[in-house]
This record gives sequence, C-alpha cells and structure tokens, in this order.
Amino acid sequence: MNSNSRQKGSQDLKLLKLEKDINAMKSNQVVNALKQKSLPVYGTLQQKRERLLNFLSSNHPYGIGSNKGNNGTKSEQNKSKPKRDTTRTAIDKINQNRELRRKKMEEKKIVKLRKEVSNQEQGIK
Repeated sequence: MNSNSRQKGSQDLKLLKLEKDINAMKSNQVVNALKQKSLPVYGTLQQKRERLLNFLSSNHPYGIGSNKGNNGTKSEQNKSKPKRDTTRTAIDKINQNRELRRKKMEEKKIVKLRKEVSNQEQGIK
C-alpha cells in the first residue's frame, strides 16, 4: 500500500509539472504538439491545452499514466468490459439456432401428420 501511494504521489507531481509545462507553451507550440499526436487542433487555446493534457495524462502509451506500475488498473478495466464474442462462438450460436429451427419443423410435421391420421380415422377428410 505504501509503495502504491508513493507511485500515485509521483504521478501527481508529474501531472502538475506537465500541466505547468503545457500552460507555459505558446499557441503554435500547442498546435504543433496536438498535430504530432494526431489530435484535433480546433477550439480556444485553453481547450487545446486541456486536450493535450488529457491525452498526455491518460493511459496512452506516450502519456504519464502508462508506466508499468499501472498494469493493475488496466486489467481491472478489461474485467469490467464484457467480452466480445469471437467468430467461432458466433458460428456455434448460428448452428445451434439452425438445429433448433430444424427440430421445430420436424415437430410441426409430426403434429400435422398426426392430425391428418386422426382426421382420416374420424372420416373428416
């Protein structure tokens, strides 16, 4: 726990330094930094600075939060996301549905034949 709080403290310091550096940048420097990161360059200077700060402080590979001590948070994020169905499981579901439809059709045919037989016995047809 103690080392975890140290890491968080060091990240806070890095974030404060990063914010100070970004706020000291001129408009054209901010725009160039955004272009290098392939981020949108529209908006006011403050919006651009916030966008750059958010990008650099997020869990992006080029940001502060990307150090190896943060792997626990990434795995927690992955656990909260529902797993996507793979192609194979999707194909299996399609096959199961197809089998269910076939069984229903066979049952309907059997019911229809039974009705025909009972109607013939009663002399309806």
